[in-house]
Amino acid sequence: MADNFQKTYTLITGGSEGIGKALAIECAARSMNLIIIALPDSHLDQISELIQAQYNVDVITLGIDLTEPDAPQKIWTFCREKRLMVNILINNAGITGSTVFEEASPAYIDLRIQLNIRALVLLTRFFLPDLKKLEHACILNVSSMSAF
Repeated sequence: MADNFQKTYTLITGGSEGIGKALAIECAARSMNLIIIALPDSHLDQISELIQAQYNVDVITLGIDLTEPDAPQKIWTFCREKRLMVNILINNAGITGSTVFEEASPAYIDLRIQLNIRALVLLTRFFLPDLKKLEHACILNVSSMSAF
């Protein structure tokens, strides 16, 4: 499959703010083309313009809510349809919480499971076969200190 693609891309979830934005800028500084995934209307245009103004890399954005059940599949399909070869997958999107577990609503818990666990695992599953075909590819799963 890699033979059919001209360029490789680093895909970063949660890439419009915070650590994800810093990772996107650092990757761009290393001449990596980017696919930045974040919630719709979450400064995607701003980070894309900022990076393209400073670095000579492609920046493709996709606004999607990773807590939607079909979001990981949609991201993988988006990349396939656009013929974007991902060689680095950075699972950075996440949400924290400090509610006492037994006081948390099921919806509160489910949201964190959908984003912090399910989306990460399914994105890894969808992209792993293609990553394994490349000579140089990797996956970075970002976690916060609050996860401990």
